[in-house]
Amino acid sequence: MAFETPALYEKLSGEENLRFFAALQDADGESLKVAFQAAADLGLEGDLSKPVGAYSKGMKVRLNYCRALVHNPRLLFLDEPGAGLDPLLQVRLREHILRQKESGRTIILTTHNMELAEKLCDRLGIISSGKLKALENPDVLKAAYGEQLLEIRTSSAIEKFPLDGLASNARFLGLLESPDLRSVRTLDASMEQVFIAVSDEQ
Repeated sequence: MAFETPALYEKLSGEENLRFFAALQDADGESLKVAFQAAADLGLEGDLSKPVGAYSKGMKVRLNYCRALVHNPRLLFLDEPGAGLDPLLQVRLREHILRQKESGRTIILTTHNMELAEKLCDRLGIISSGKLKALENPDVLKAAYGEQLLEIRTSSAIEKFPLDGLASNARFLGLLESPDLRSVRTLDASMEQVFIAVSDEQ
């Protein structure tokens, strides 16, 4: 588990923290390597000899995440893992979490960061007022709460077309062949819009 508030010993160095928590878990050397590799991947390798009390908030958040990996767990609970990180470090952490997922770990994530949830989750649950209001794949949720329209942008205009009947819509087909075509996209809801809509439902 990695909680939003880091659980670390500030008088110990980063390395000493990792080794201490590994010992509590009876982790072997190979398992501990996973945590040290995570520290290197997240830019902490050069700071592991420093006392954690000298770390910034973002450094503590990253080390706290590494601490959760010291016993090479199959099930990983992450609570607001990107809190306090700048955009670059959030991307690096997100990519690292995705690699853990691809390696076969099961990851349960709690977050208010809808972008992070959308990019990481195969199934996303929305809890509002203490009740589970939705549990589905993020893409399914975005489609369900979005507009059933396709938007075409050209250099001079934006036009929207119903998804039904596109194959026989002459105007739509003509725009697809236009040299002024800039983009084509479905108007799925954002995860923020989904969260608001689901939370407002009775």
